[in-house]
Amino acid sequence: MTTKSIDNYVEFFRRFQKQDGKYPSPEEIITREYDPDSDFELTFLTLKLQVNSTEINFVDQLTTVREELVKIVS
Repeated sequence: MTTKSIDNYVEFFRRFQKQDGKYPSPEEIITREYDPDSDFELTFLTLKLQVNSTEINFVDQLTTVREELVKIVS
């Protein structure tokens, strides 16, 4: 059972592996321009931002994000 759990865990993360081994930097991702024909990459984690008058905050609290990540691997 332990081996199967580890295999499933490894396979989950393998889905996000790039074939060429080249991963874009955050700056490259921010400057990308998408059009309707562009393929989107498989997203591992999505965090929502909220803009207030002078601040940008994460919508989800860290504890909520942690709980969701733990659900993936447990």
